Amino acid sequence: MDSLAKSSILLGKPITFIDGVNIHVPAIQEIIESQEEFEKSVLALTVLTRQIFVEAREIDSIEQKFPTVWELMCNPQLNVSLGGLTGEPGSKLSDGIISAIAYWTKLPNPTKEEVEKYTEEEKKTKPKGFEFLENSGKIVNYDTEWIIDKAEFDKFVDIVKVIIDYRKPEDLAPKIKSDAAHEVWLRMHRNKKSMEKGKEISWADRMMMLSVSTPSYIPIEEIGKMSVFQFNQLFKIVNQIDAYEMSLGILMSPKFSAPEGKVKPPKHWRENYRIGDAES
Repeated sequence: MDSLAKSSILLGKPITFIDGVNIHVPAIQEIIESQEEFEKSVLALTVLTRQIFVEAREIDSIEQKFPTVWELMCNPQLNVSLGGLTGEPGSKLSDGIISAIAYWTKLPNPTKEEVEKYTEEEKKTKPKGFEFLENSGKIVNYDTEWIIDKAEFDKFVDIVKVIIDYRKPEDLAPKIKSDAAHEVWLRMHRNKKSMEKGKEISWADRMMMLSVSTPSYIPIEEIGKMSVFQFNQLFKIVNQIDAYEMSLGILMSPKFSAPEGKVKPPKHWRENYRIGDAES
């Protein structure tokens, strides 16, 4: 995404993806009011194969065969068995992905059952929504004639990742060389997950941290009006400033000593910050 597009997102403007399809940038208040929907819409588009099958011994071969969630969706068996990951119990993975696309575009997404109940007159005016075409491996939106293939999906997801400042999970399984190595890593992974349970930082936590972390207090109401992109970029800058000032403070402390010429001053936070540098 170019700098002009990032500037538009920073100003809270929707992103034109194609003619008739915009990508919505939700505000923090909107996310909090429908947090589960937001989190599912993020997970459905960004979840990694290595994340889904994190404990599987055959994770390397699974990832090789199904590199992304798109390939998983295009497999008839996995499309069914992984449905509960991003949607309601009994749904398909494709349903969760379609719901996520509808969330970010704000395009109507009536169910198949709702569309089938339309009268002949209603069929002319009411939205028909999305459908996953299993035979072609594509998603179509009938109202905008938008056809989504793998390449189109990847471009769409890349923009969403910039909006949410996406970062890969830190607990992804490493390349597994042996059964013994897998058992060791599995114990470490489960132990870490157990220790982290209940320690997640909520949106409310982050809002409070941001409100008091700047030179002038930011009212919670104003933070609620920020887009998620604005919020994440400001939160990131505050963290980088804190890290820079802490490193500089340690370096300048009279208790700190190091061989002459061996100490390099920390990079100024402005050198490290880049707007919208999400991971792919």
